[in-house]
Amino acid sequence: MPSYDDYLRYASRTGQFNRQQRADKTTSTTEDQARAKDPTISGNRGITSNYSKRSSTYASNPNIAGAFDDDRDFLLDYNVVDRYREDWFTNFSRAGFVDPYNTTKRTKEYLFFTKPDLHIMDGNSINSDISNVSTFFPDAVSRYDGVVEQLQYSYSTNKGPLAPLLSNAVTSSLELPGISADYIETAKNVYQTSISYRGTSFKSDQDFEFSLDFKDSKFLDVYMYFKMYDEYERLKWLGQVSPKLEYIKNKILHDQFSIYKFIVAEDGMTLLYFARVTGVYPTSVPREAMSNIEGEVTYSVNFKGQFIYDMDPRILKDFNNITSDYRGGRNVGNLNLFNSSDKQFEGRWARCPVIYTRDNTYTASLKRNKYYLQWVI
Repeated sequence: MPSYDDYLRYASRTGQFNRQQRADKTTSTTEDQARAKDPTISGNRGITSNYSKRSSTYASNPNIAGAFDDDRDFLLDYNVVDRYREDWFTNFSRAGFVDPYNTTKRTKEYLFFTKPDLHIMDGNSINSDISNVSTFFPDAVSRYDGVVEQLQYSYSTNKGPLAPLLSNAVTSSLELPGISADYIETAKNVYQTSISYRGTSFKSDQDFEFSLDFKDSKFLDVYMYFKMYDEYERLKWLGQVSPKLEYIKNKILHDQFSIYKFIVAEDGMTLLYFARVTGVYPTSVPREAMSNIEGEVTYSVNFKGQFIYDMDPRILKDFNNITSDYRGGRNVGNLNLFNSSDKQFEGRWARCPVIYTRDNTYTASLKRNKYYLQWVI
């Protein structure tokens, strides 16, 4: 069976498929026109439709759009279909199918790290409990003030709750574990037979270990992030530094943070998948990578997370809530991937991400793609 790429190459070259392929069909032009106008006629395949007005694939490929709309009968003969147009929830495909309308390419994963609130600074000065016992921190704070802002949220409230340093430096995907259920087995009877029942899958959402790769600069900002975190945890373990009183009273883990995982479609906005890992903390410092620093400095860091949630709209609401104060009255604009006026990639950096909801969800595709990512600029 011809591949999807074969159809695309042919359509882009000619603007239409060879209609001679249908010459042996017995259905007359009059019957085709009648079927197009009256959806109640048996065998109607919906020769024309407004789908091209809603599909991003159609919108960016008008030649292909025309070919797919006009030659739908021909495409169906080769099992090239739109699964929603054929209603795959109620109808059966007899020979398998290729669906170029609802595939996606060049997706992008964004990882957004929230900031912990380590008690390194008191106001604009270093915590005296730390400066009295550590020679590392006074030097590190003086040289890596920007890194301290990523580690202590209360020291950088005007810089937002997210840590751009890690989001900009991460180069790998956050690989989440699968969900698997336990089972419960009854006692065996006299015939040594037992029955098993499905248990829960709660444990799949807990106690998650993972690693992420980062790309650093020659100034080792990312390395110092994890080094400073580790040095702080050593002092905390020895009882030489403690969290702020409000965290002790409210039993808040000040040295843990969350990671939001967003996967967007090729348009850079449509949110396909979203998840959050909470109670995250790094468990390693990539000191082994310091044996040879040449070219790009890259290394892997191990983490542990307490809980995982995915595809729950509370994740998006929480994300917008923690960034709302920082966004304030800033303008929210759509930073397209392509600058049409300059005819090149849009390379501007953004201040803060935000999740929006589409109001018009009158089609199946729009209902599924209800959420989208935009940026504060």
